[in-house]
Amino acid sequence: MEKIKSLAGKYSVLILVLVILFQVCTLVYMGFVKTGYHIDEIYSYILSNSYDTDRISNSDEVNNKWTSGEKFRDFVSVQEGERFAYDKTYYNNTKDAHPPFYYFLLHTVSSFFVNKFSKWFGLGINIFLFILNQIFLYILSSKVLRSSLWGLIPVVSYGGMMLCFDTVLFIRMYMLITLLTVLLIFVHCKMLDGSLKFPYLWCFLLTFIGTFTHYYFAVVAFYVAVSYLIYLLSKKKVKSILAYGASMLSAVLCVLIVYPASITQITGSNTNNIGNEVSGNIFNFQALPFRLFTVVKEIIKSFIPYNKKILIFMLVSVVLVLLSAFLFRKRDKTVCKINKSEIKQLLVLCLIIIFSVVTVFHFSGKYSYLRYIYNLVPIGVLAVVWILKAVLNFVPFNKNIIAIGVAFLFFVYSAEIVLDNRSSFLFKEMKNQNDEVIELCENRPLIVINNETNYFLTNKFLLLSACDNIYISDTSKIDADKILKGKVTDNGAVFLILTDKKWSKGYDGDKVMKRIVKNSSIFSKYKNADITISLSQVYLAN
Repeated sequence: MEKIKSLAGKYSVLILVLVILFQVCTLVYMGFVKTGYHIDEIYSYILSNSYDTDRISNSDEVNNKWTSGEKFRDFVSVQEGERFAYDKTYYNNTKDAHPPFYYFLLHTVSSFFVNKFSKWFGLGINIFLFILNQIFLYILSSKVLRSSLWGLIPVVSYGGMMLCFDTVLFIRMYMLITLLTVLLIFVHCKMLDGSLKFPYLWCFLLTFIGTFTHYYFAVVAFYVAVSYLIYLLSKKKVKSILAYGASMLSAVLCVLIVYPASITQITGSNTNNIGNEVSGNIFNFQALPFRLFTVVKEIIKSFIPYNKKILIFMLVSVVLVLLSAFLFRKRDKTVCKINKSEIKQLLVLCLIIIFSVVTVFHFSGKYSYLRYIYNLVPIGVLAVVWILKAVLNFVPFNKNIIAIGVAFLFFVYSAEIVLDNRSSFLFKEMKNQNDEVIELCENRPLIVINNETNYFLTNKFLLLSACDNIYISDTSKIDADKILKGKVTDNGAVFLILTDKKWSKGYDGDKVMKRIVKNSSIFSKYKNADITISLSQVYLAN
């Protein structure tokens, strides 16, 4: 076992490269499996690349007129003459709920591929950020755990988790703020031993970019800053307190200056429900325990393999690892007691994570999603591994066998996720649903019945972008004969009707179709197409 530890230390960089390479291969494979999109992912492309509007539903070029899928593709891609139009990206985001830094990155990549839309623009950014995250997580872990072998465990563990897969496969800003969170902790760790040049500049840059990417990053930065200020206060370093405090505070103030819309986005408005929820929950703690319970339940659920054989194999492996670690306990001569300084640092890290989670879910209210704490997962993994290593100093187990066992279990767990295509953001079923509707629309016009709802057309982007003969109506009271005048309707027409009642006042599809057919000389009957599709129902009239 000592030889294994020695080899791990000697070839730690090579092992790290191989581990990351394996993890990247699994992520690329899952990227190919991903065939659908969360509505927010389409918003990512629209807010980054649209030259005309921040919402598809707000465009005068699609409402109450005939259009084609090409126009919908224009909304998410950069057109000739629109490359590197960061002013448009900036403006689009002032109408949304987030700061624009991530969207600048996505727009930059998209600008190299004029008139093209691809999931790989966003996935490519996330995978690149993931690689950087793993490198810095390893450096940070090796430093705080004082072992190159144990430094690999958080890297292996995080890269093999479903929460990590979800962070990378979700084409949003969460992988970016995950990297920035790890960097923020890394920088403060270096500051503790005085080995970092220009520390306050790094603190300013990371806090500025992080807050300019997502407002919840400021929550983590706040608790990190409070912790470090307490440390400086205990050392009676008054000048350092002023300089550090100024760097962190000025970073947030610079975001408000550079992006004034952030004030409205944080406090809420008539068009920003998320901001309204944040401002309305400052003094409301009633639902917080339930939200935290739900989050913990979701996290635990993400660790349970769906495949029963894999679950049994992993449970047996745990028993064998513990048994081996106990039997070979006398061969572990590297036991060293954790010192008081390490205990304090570990406690502070745990408190930063706990307070950040509680604060985020307190502010987010009914819009409490697990993705809001994706950025805390790597340092959470580091904290758990740190605790495990500390506990092993006081129990008769071989630490190195435990480390190798944990790495093995997460490789198995990662393989199970890949084999079962298990991620929250693959949306494989969406392609089959859309393909059925697209097939119906090959020789028929498509009429979409919407209302004042913003999200519906974005939700149906993949479907609409694949059709060539589309009429979008913002009301259910339409004159089908007038709309279809001059159109070939020998095979009838397809109607896609918003029926969602949860997020909007959707229609009763059958009532709408009865009224349309009754008032039409073109159609004599209609039928439900019996196609399962989110938020709506598909009908065929002839």
